[in-house]
Amino acid sequence: MNIAQHVRIFDKTPTDELVEKRTEAIGTLAGKYKDLASVDNLLLLAADLTKGVAKGGSLPEARVTEVEAAIKEKSTSFVREGQDLEILTCALLAALKWLEDAAPTDGVWSRQDVLALGLWSGLGFQIPRTEERLEALRLELLGTARNLVLASSGKARTRQEVPAVTVKMPEAYDTAKVVTAIQNGVAKAIDALRVNAALDREEIDLLWWVLSDWSKFSCKSLSALSETAAVVVAGLEAGSIVRRIPGEAHKQLILRLLKQDKKASMQEVLDSIKVERERIATFFENNHLLTGRESLFPLVSACITGKAGGKAAGAHSLDLSDWAARALLESAILHVGRLPRNLV
Repeated sequence: MNIAQHVRIFDKTPTDELVEKRTEAIGTLAGKYKDLASVDNLLLLAADLTKGVAKGGSLPEARVTEVEAAIKEKSTSFVREGQDLEILTCALLAALKWLEDAAPTDGVWSRQDVLALGLWSGLGFQIPRTEERLEALRLELLGTARNLVLASSGKARTRQEVPAVTVKMPEAYDTAKVVTAIQNGVAKAIDALRVNAALDREEIDLLWWVLSDWSKFSCKSLSALSETAAVVVAGLEAGSIVRRIPGEAHKQLILRLLKQDKKASMQEVLDSIKVERERIATFFENNHLLTGRESLFPLVSACITGKAGGKAAGAHSLDLSDWAARALLESAILHVGRLPRNLV
């Protein structure tokens, strides 16, 4: 990440001092993002950044105040009026800085995985910006988020080695200390067994779903639906089964229903699932992760409202394979994001 280059989004001829102070402010802001501990708040951050960088969009007031405080901590003379582009740029760079430091995870979602998932879903459905420098930053953030998600999804289903149970008993018998020693001795083994069991359960559930060829949203065989409806419905259903970041193998399970890839608009997708839409809406509409974060879930939101809302929805068509991947991604985020940690 070249901060000096990205600073030129809002200042064409920045001084060394400006670059240094904004670099410090971006580091402070990245630290605040790192402190976000819940899926709810991390996805809200992704949604706010997505809204901010969208054409005609803006950052919510709370985010603007947060960025302003980080900048003023390093530059006391900073005044926010008329500096919307600078504030947006610093917010995006802070997220980029944090994600660039992330390593792929091989277990449950990391905080950076959650933010990356949200940004990939949200930014990946946007209309490109016409401003060359800002669009370059948006694409860099999108690419970094996508690469982290794909890397983590590749490691997510590696079974963990179950360590031997070793209990170090206290010299003098004490019931409380003995219980604690046993708990400490078996904790790692139990955690590994839980992780492996969750992965086994996911594979079994997916296997039954594939073999049955049955859609809970349409109450008929997936193979009996039109190709457009089949891949979208299958993507949404598979996303509600997985327990980790979905990977290429899960996408291929859906694309087995697609004989010929073709482009379709959001409205054409909605028309293809008009019979299933009510059940889909009922399934997703009460998910608390969706509220206030609709910009991350354009397909699911459209299924709930029945309208292809937003500029991006009507601006371009996607291949059916891309609609399938989007259905899988959106549904998986909403599903896995609500699972208790020991089930993920």
